Amino acid sequence: MQKFCKALSIMSDYTLCVRCHSALSSWFVVARELLLTTRMVLVQNIQAGTPLQEKIVLKKDSASRPETLQGMKARKLKSAEQFLKIRRAQLDPCKALAEDQRYETDDGGICSARFSIMQFEGVQSVKQVFDLVIFYFSNMEISVSEKLETLVTVRENDDDSTIEGITQNFLMSTTTNMGMKMESNTIMFSDFCERDDIPCPDQGYGIVVSEFVDVDERYPYRSNERVRKDVNGVIEVRAYNRPKDAASPNKQEMIVVMTRWVQNTLHRPEFPMAVEGWQELRQSMDSWGLLLHRTLLESLHPQP
Repeated sequence: MQKFCKALSIMSDYTLCVRCHSALSSWFVVARELLLTTRMVLVQNIQAGTPLQEKIVLKKDSASRPETLQGMKARKLKSAEQFLKIRRAQLDPCKALAEDQRYETDDGGICSARFSIMQFEGVQSVKQVFDLVIFYFSNMEISVSEKLETLVTVRENDDDSTIEGITQNFLMSTTTNMGMKMESNTIMFSDFCERDDIPCPDQGYGIVVSEFVDVDERYPYRSNERVRKDVNGVIEVRAYNRPKDAASPNKQEMIVVMTRWVQNTLHRPEFPMAVEGWQELRQSMDSWGLLLHRTLLESLHPQP
């Protein structure tokens, strides 16, 4: 009987171990499936578009173009602000952050997304940083060509918008190594105001939304000779208070913070292209945006 009971005990222990192992295995399977599902949903959401994306079709005539853009400006800015609130939830805006994602789309193109929070110390005001952001995007072809050895960029449109806070960039870039051509047609909506809900001495608030044009009758895409790049993005510039130092947590200082989310999509070429040329374009597709931070720092803190 004693041996029998001991055998039962051993069997019970073994059964318990098996059950525990089975439970753990099931938990890991569930966790793995949840992770894969989350990643799949994330990729599907990005592939389906962005919360900021809205189809833009511009006619050839000068009258309808500004009307079309003006009609969507307020809606675009509001959606962008709400998007950043959700995206930045639970994050400390006073700490630097950068997150990058890149993947191949179903049609063979490349999509990259970047979310970043950058702090600027010792600046004059929120408006100073905001104005530099606007200047950079309004003259992007100059900045890119001057500071990037891998790309030569030219503007192919005259900004015929008469609406304050709306700019169109129809840009064409050529890689300096293999001469590959990449084009983008982007509308930039922007606004700056003072807000009472910002608990800082500087209550300035600036927001910029970038949205690619789907169809432009005046500046059509040349898909038979250029690779198309689509840009969706939002930039917010505002001030935050933070502890001046660890020794004096009650003493506050103000810093200017730029929160940025951008998604670039490089379409698969519709014409024959060498593998090396495609790789060169893929490596260059994010360079415009990455150059922004460097340009801002150089302008805010010029070297003697």
